Amino acid sequence: MQTRLWTAPVFAVLVTSAPLLAQAPKVDSFPVEVRLRSINDLLSKADYIAGLIGQQETFRGLLQQIPIDSQQGLLGIDPRRPFGLYGDISLDAVEGAGVLMIPIANLDTLLGFLQAQVGIMVEKKANGTLVVPLPPGSPVESLYARLQGGYLYVAASEDQLDAKRLITAKDFFAKDDGAVLALTLRPERIPTVVRRELLAQLEENLRRLQESAETKTNPAERAGFLLGGKGSVALMRALIEEVRELHLKLFVNEKQNDISVELSVIPQPQGVLAKNLTSLELRTSRAYGITAIPNAVVRGNMNFALTDETRKLWDDLVNSIVEQIKEEAPKKDREVAEKAIETLVPTLKAGMVDVAAAVTAPNARGHYTVVAAIRVKDGQKIDAAFRDIVRLYERDTGDTQSVKIAVSRVGNFTIHQINDALPPEAGAYLGSRAIWIAFSDDLVAISVGPDNSVLRNSLTNKEIKAPVLSLDASLVGLARLVDENASPQRITRLINNTFGPVGSTGKDMVRLELTGGKELKLRLNIQGGGIRFLAALLQSGPE
Repeated sequence: MQTRLWTAPVFAVLVTSAPLLAQAPKVDSFPVEVRLRSINDLLSKADYIAGLIGQQETFRGLLQQIPIDSQQGLLGIDPRRPFGLYGDISLDAVEGAGVLMIPIANLDTLLGFLQAQVGIMVEKKANGTLVVPLPPGSPVESLYARLQGGYLYVAASEDQLDAKRLITAKDFFAKDDGAVLALTLRPERIPTVVRRELLAQLEENLRRLQESAETKTNPAERAGFLLGGKGSVALMRALIEEVRELHLKLFVNEKQNDISVELSVIPQPQGVLAKNLTSLELRTSRAYGITAIPNAVVRGNMNFALTDETRKLWDDLVNSIVEQIKEEAPKKDREVAEKAIETLVPTLKAGMVDVAAAVTAPNARGHYTVVAAIRVKDGQKIDAAFRDIVRLYERDTGDTQSVKIAVSRVGNFTIHQINDALPPEAGAYLGSRAIWIAFSDDLVAISVGPDNSVLRNSLTNKEIKAPVLSLDASLVGLARLVDENASPQRITRLINNTFGPVGSTGKDMVRLELTGGKELKLRLNIQGGGIRFLAALLQSGPE
């Protein structure tokens, strides 16, 4: 029974598409394309990854058990050539049809395996088409296959295997960019009837969303519900109506010693989405500049403007939250609370998100420093509101020592210090429990750590170009956060074993970046040295 289960995922892949065009197709004429590297390449990539996590010897032992023959391949499948899939998209799995491309070394060997080991008797028709019966209960009774150009084309409908309608392997795999797995989605190629049905479903979901929102008695909850729901519907609508192509790719590069995932979204020209993506091209950011500090082991940012539709929903949410805070504030402090929240409203309604943060490498005592910054409007008014709140605190508690106003100034920044603001356990990692807050007219910066020296130095940094979203992290630099028992001596030993005398700088990073422009690009990259170091850290015990 279990040996028959292989047919389920194959069938699921094939029947998620609608009938193909009658004329000879072009490679880029289908809504969906999937490419997967050869078995040999996949095993080579797996061997590399096994080496990174310290399991290469175990993997190579398992590799010896895989019956790959130079003539027969792997159970008749050619291990030297890639796999492919192309097809359409349908809302009806039974009527849909896609074409799976399997490289063949010896068809008789594959058919013999299916008969002897899986119990499937494949019928060969007079026209050369193979009929593969499926288990009872499947949406269709059989799959169909045809051998052409060294590939076995498999589909849920025999009509899809007409020789004139098959894409040749040479054409399908012509563009090899080295991706282990590549998925291409072309929403513009989805049949009109399917697109209309998808859009109708979105309209129905939006109607239900609005009905559900009306049942929320809390204005802030209702506004937040609408913001999240309408935002999701708008995203799906843009994907269906305004995306020309979407590409998702996985790379495993042994030579460069890294692993990466890339997502790119190419919009239809002249559309709203294209305009929004263009607005996301590299912008400047003072917040991102402030976090450009030496020896940072983590650094990240967000820098974008809200779209007009989203901004209206966001403003409704802000208004609801502001009113709720005013109503819930104690009567004796309501005036100060209203003033404080009103000073934040211009920033919240600016329609801009510009925030960044960074963490330094631990100092000689193993203490980190964190610096964060956010762009604001009327920062001096926010500073004044902060001082009003401090005065209320001192009035109610009699504590005039915990908060120190204007402990120092750097340029147009005024820095305040809040003592013992963090929990006791934070001191072990930060060297103190204090928080420093710096205000200028257009920026607020916050820092925690042993002292405020890193913050003071960073406040002189200039505005620089910044991506929409980014995160850079050194896995070596975060070792103590991963393992609190990791001593400096143990970390140094692991660095030497992993990277040798050249050290780990620039070889242990995890990088995530989102950029806009003519297309939206999201890329996650993990350097092999970082994976190897992290695996060694987790596998080694305390000294």
